[in-house]
Amino acid sequence: MMQNLSLGKSQPHLRFFNSLVRWFLLCLVFVRCLPSNAEASAGRPVKEGGTAETAEIWEWKPEGSSIHLGCPVNYPGWTWADVPSNVVASASKILRGKPSGWQVNNYRARDKAVVLLRDRRRHCRIYLALPDKWVWINQPKGFPYINDTLADLFASPCELEDPVKLGVYVGYVSALFKGPFRIALTSGFLESMEQKVEKPSGKLEPMLNDFLQGREKDPEALRSLCADPMLQLQGDSFEIQCNLMTGHGAVERWTLKGKLGKAVTLTDIAVAEIRRDGTFFCPEVPRD
Repeated sequence: MMQNLSLGKSQPHLRFFNSLVRWFLLCLVFVRCLPSNAEASAGRPVKEGGTAETAEIWEWKPEGSSIHLGCPVNYPGWTWADVPSNVVASASKILRGKPSGWQVNNYRARDKAVVLLRDRRRHCRIYLALPDKWVWINQPKGFPYINDTLADLFASPCELEDPVKLGVYVGYVSALFKGPFRIALTSGFLESMEQKVEKPSGKLEPMLNDFLQGREKDPEALRSLCADPMLQLQGDSFEIQCNLMTGHGAVERWTLKGKLGKAVTLTDIAVAEIRRDGTFFCPEVPRD
């Protein structure tokens, strides 16, 4: 009985001590969850193409010597580029690993030179390499440069209703925003892939079968994803939806929004993965 009374008297002190312990543990968890300075500056994408760094520098005048990046021997299908040292320093805040280990692509969109830098997590920076400056374009502040690059694609906004040109437009936007290794799954693509070719065995098979070397073996599953881009017009606004296959055999649904005036003006990009990596096999696009 005395023992029970003794415990009863000490309970308020135990409760207070336990509260202190819980408070200390919660504080410890909170502090550990706070991002470091490096993490805060790098940030994680809050929307496709946008990061916490978009409020910082996003265009550079080349300074100092250029750095030769890229190793096509290690990454077949990828290339190399001479990148200004200040651009490399900025990209290093986002991309992990040594710059010498990044994947590099150097390609053209219309008449503009484009350089892509990517780490092994597939986080990338895409730059428009203009004569007087380099501009980081796969983020919202880069949209005006994407619009300028594609300004002559449509003779007038009315040509948005041409499904072939619309597919070409989506393809260019994807190359400027996430890189060149994607195929728009349009009806034109499906029609071309339905053509039969002779295999080493001598058997004639549709080229579509080459894409069925991943997890998905049913050609109807791929056919169901192929269609002309969907265009919705409302007043002076437009929305385009189109499926694209990546070099890793995933399928993404791209939604592009913008305004119509004297020109087609892109204002928003959203990308959703609707089939995972390895669902299909993409023979026309280098794997990395």
